[in-house]
Amino acid sequence: MPRKQHLWILTIVFLIGVSPIFAQAPDTVWTKIYGLDHHEIGECIQKTSDNCYIIAGNTHSISFGGYDAYLLKTDLNGDTLWTRHYGSPQIEYGRWVVETADGGFMIVGSYNYYEPYATRDVYMVKTDSEGFETWTRTYGGPEDDYARQIKALPSGDFIVIGSTKSYGSGDYDFWLLYLNAYGDTLWTNTIGGPYCEYSYAVEPTSDNGFIIAGVKNGSDANAEDVYIVKTNITGDTLWTRKYGYSRGDRAFDIKETSDGGFIVVGYMTSESSSYLRDMYILKTDSNGDTLWTTTFDGGFEDWANSVRINNTGNYMITGKTERVQPDTNYVAVLCYNADGDTVWTKQISRGIYSEGNCIIQADDGGYVITGSTTNFYDDDWERDLYMVKLAAESTDIDDYPDKPVPDTFILMGNNPNPFNANTTIKYSLPTLSEVTLDIYDVLGRKVQTFHESRLPAGSHSLIWNADGFSSGVYFYKVTAGEFERTEKMILLK
Repeated sequence: MPRKQHLWILTIVFLIGVSPIFAQAPDTVWTKIYGLDHHEIGECIQKTSDNCYIIAGNTHSISFGGYDAYLLKTDLNGDTLWTRHYGSPQIEYGRWVVETADGGFMIVGSYNYYEPYATRDVYMVKTDSEGFETWTRTYGGPEDDYARQIKALPSGDFIVIGSTKSYGSGDYDFWLLYLNAYGDTLWTNTIGGPYCEYSYAVEPTSDNGFIIAGVKNGSDANAEDVYIVKTNITGDTLWTRKYGYSRGDRAFDIKETSDGGFIVVGYMTSESSSYLRDMYILKTDSNGDTLWTTTFDGGFEDWANSVRINNTGNYMITGKTERVQPDTNYVAVLCYNADGDTVWTKQISRGIYSEGNCIIQADDGGYVITGSTTNFYDDDWERDLYMVKLAAESTDIDDYPDKPVPDTFILMGNNPNPFNANTTIKYSLPTLSEVTLDIYDVLGRKVQTFHESRLPAGSHSLIWNADGFSSGVYFYKVTAGEFERTEKMILLK
């Protein structure tokens, strides 16, 4: 069951015969499996500008040697459009992908040398829109270096987060690389102390800096804390925070929230056994101070790999949860509201092992997840790439008994305006309606569409995350049945 700690108030309530009531989890629309004879894993999924999905990961079934970085492009129904693999007789892993301004893709991960096996370099591949390789770069020194994520910036440049043993002040350190569109290094920065710091995620922030999530070791290599670092635009550290309650706590993903704070997900390890882990969800303010934490215990070993903020401001999380009886791992999908309360949870399994590595929201309000699955116990643990589509959450009128019902359609505008990165658009409906929100640039080109099916009467809001858009004037049009209204908003970065 979920366990939550709010730091600002302590309340003890005794309830007899009452259990938590959660909203109904959305239905599974479809699942897809991609793979050949050996090993395929999906690490990252993104929506493309041509209304498709692109997945980055790795493959052992089709490769130039060991593992290769892997790209899979599908349509909105998960049907394969093309696959590509990238590599050499060495070992290459793909960890993250972003679409580039020319419609191509940028993949990052690691390039492993067989001799010595443990030595890696950061690996980057640029492709055209069909996934064919344009150029390849590696970055690193004589020791072990690798990348976890890459994010596109409004300037057309890219920020890459990884870990380095070649540079820095201790063992492994966080490694930030700021690159231009051709992969040229504009600057790099390391963050760490005398022991190990491993990074997993980076996110551009509304103040034009970056937030990084990972893990920090102490003098005891088995003692790990969640480690969050805030930097400015040139990678200089503004503040650092450690969080944790046990001997082994890690953060795998982080996102900036509409209030300027951060939502962090990962796991915390049981004090009694290193094999018992719970999902760990942490909400902070803009200075990294804890507002609340909660955990999810599915029975044995659980962790959260990815978090996204959906159109209603809730936190969508995917990872994996394990049950001992039967011995099965499930894709876990959880929805929490901004106060850390559970909205709904869902578990999906195809076989004995399934895991969700990345979640995004689809244009229809549903969710798409990628990860891996297998139905066989063997020495190689060969998995298939797994893709899951969930429907949008139910929005029946009975789910909103306390919302005031207006007499007519009301568009209350967006706040803040002007804004940096995130703004909330609020509106009220007099009746049950299908709602479409279209966003246009100053030239009248539609740049994004949100579709909400069967929203009940009452007040509603949608958060627009404009991280991938440049500064300027934008217009949003809300259509609800016969009602239609357009307003102006200004994005300043």
